[in-house]
Amino acid sequence: MNQVEEDLMGDEPKVGKSLDGTPGIKGQNDALGVGVEGLAKQGIGVYGKAEGEDPNNKAVGVKGFSFGRKEEDFGVLGESVGQAPGVKGDNSRGGPGVEGTGYRGPGVRGTSGSGPGVHGKSLQSRSPGVHGEGTGGPGVRGTSDEDCGGRFESQKHGQIYLKPVKPEFASDGTPKLPRTGAPGELLAVMGPDFSCTLWLCVVQSFPLPHHPSPVSWAPVQLGPAVQGEV
Repeated sequence: MNQVEEDLMGDEPKVGKSLDGTPGIKGQNDALGVGVEGLAKQGIGVYGKAEGEDPNNKAVGVKGFSFGRKEEDFGVLGESVGQAPGVKGDNSRGGPGVEGTGYRGPGVRGTSGSGPGVHGKSLQSRSPGVHGEGTGGPGVRGTSDEDCGGRFESQKHGQIYLKPVKPEFASDGTPKLPRTGAPGELLAVMGPDFSCTLWLCVVQSFPLPHHPSPVSWAPVQLGPAVQGEV
């Protein structure tokens, strides 16, 4: 056993420090074992902290790399044998607790053998449990081979909310609706009298030499309005 190995043995806490960009502490395992292991009976097994003082460099507390090509190869893996999550992220300053970035695949992927693949929950009364945002495609997309693409439940509100648009209206009262769309799209429109109407895209656009032809919308015929009581 050399002096470095002797220094790393024992019960005293060990501190690694680097001033040239190399790791302060490095663990390596060439077999199927663990390169670095942290164990705490009541506290934190491994703790990573980044000060973030240099605005030109990223401050990362813990970073994991994986060069594997299989879906079960991970840069960071968290496991739990109880009801607690395998990995948890917290943020007390208004940012995300967990963020995933995918340059060619999903930023975040959840897989479950029996429950939901991804579960989102918000503790604030008016905040969504899951928020989807798309810059060029749909904000949220749900697909299923044998069931509904999406399921929505609510006892005190409508199951789905379409925020009405407020378009301009022609002299005959017809709304000026979008030129683009796809058959099957629904559009809620707020009228000048604050009444809401529902429109369905029924004819798709066709490419023309200079610009595509506009789509066509048809109003959804509704029955008489009923005032809510519960």
